Amino acid sequence: MNNKKKIIRTLRKADKASVEKLLAEEKKKNEIFEKAQRKANIIEEDYTDAVKGVEKYERRINMTRIASIAAAIAVIIGAIGGGHFIKKNKQQIPQVELHEVTTSSDTSTPGGAVTTVTGKKSGGTFTTTVTAVTETTAAETSITTVSQTEAVSENPTETTPVQTEDSLKAEVFAAIEENSQIGDATAPIYETYVEIIREYGEMIKAQDTSGRKYGDDISTELIIAGNSYENLNVGYAFYDVNEDGVQELLIGVNYDNGSGPAFESTIYNIYTVNSNKEVVLLASGGARNRYYICTNTTADRLKDQMQHGAFIGNEGTGSATVTFSSFYRVSLQTGSLRLIDCVFTDGLDENNELITYYTNEEPFTDKSTMISQDEAQKIIEGYRHYDIRFIPFK
Repeated sequence: MNNKKKIIRTLRKADKASVEKLLAEEKKKNEIFEKAQRKANIIEEDYTDAVKGVEKYERRINMTRIASIAAAIAVIIGAIGGGHFIKKNKQQIPQVELHEVTTSSDTSTPGGAVTTVTGKKSGGTFTTTVTAVTETTAAETSITTVSQTEAVSENPTETTPVQTEDSLKAEVFAAIEENSQIGDATAPIYETYVEIIREYGEMIKAQDTSGRKYGDDISTELIIAGNSYENLNVGYAFYDVNEDGVQELLIGVNYDNGSGPAFESTIYNIYTVNSNKEVVLLASGGARNRYYICTNTTADRLKDQMQHGAFIGNEGTGSATVTFSSFYRVSLQTGSLRLIDCVFTDGLDENNELITYYTNEEPFTDKSTMISQDEAQKIIEGYRHYDIRFIPFK
């Protein structure tokens, strides 16, 4: 309010020349403002005309172009992958040679025709059968492939060979014939051996004896050896212990792990035949109860009317003070073991020394003969273990 009064007082006091000058300046300002406004209107009208002359553009998706691009990418990737595969496998593409092409009508399919192409690839032949059904319309023609079969593969898959019944029999019979002949009388015996060997291999692999014919015979330690240890040879072998012309079947392990000669050819099961030519279980061992084939050049070959030189040794322990080393021959009449020599210990004396006994009757029952440690060792050392190499179970 004070400013307005001040301006009025100033104008009242001003002379005529000052007022005219002030009005001239105001008129000039208005002219300048009008020119600037006209120029702004001209620019706006030009811009509006330019915008109105542009049509609205909508981008359309060209599916054909997209499909073409995708196909090109697929071809490039396929070429790279295929080249890498061929380079990696270093395998030549097998040549196909066509031998015969035949075409015949198929009345069961309307308008159908069967074309059979027979050719040859590297590694075998192939046959391709195509049934073409043609339905012609104003718009399209369709062809349907019904079946295609090939009898060969460009890259056959390698599989682990499985031992068949015939191959196992051939292997067993070949091993037996290295030391004896197989006749009409012995062939059925050895065929039973084949059955036993097959079932033992299956039980060891499955670690299961349930429902098996020979499940009660096999040693648990043999199953453990076949599945829990490395560098072990678990299998079977043959040896004519009683020299009757029929080889016994031995089931065991070659430990060969630094345990010493006493464990290199450990036998857990022995099968033989009786006087009726029936296969019977002769011996069955286990933990701390093992069998061996032994020889003894000083033993009486005619003892107990059993004329043969090989023995079956049975060694084991029940505790630190209970041990036994028994040596048997095989009876020709019964197909059972006959004790020849046995040294066993049972308890300690007043000097804390092992009490040692000798018997050829019944171990741990007949304690009528006490012997010294030196005498016992001399008897045991008279029997030497025979090295048996087992054929591994497949």
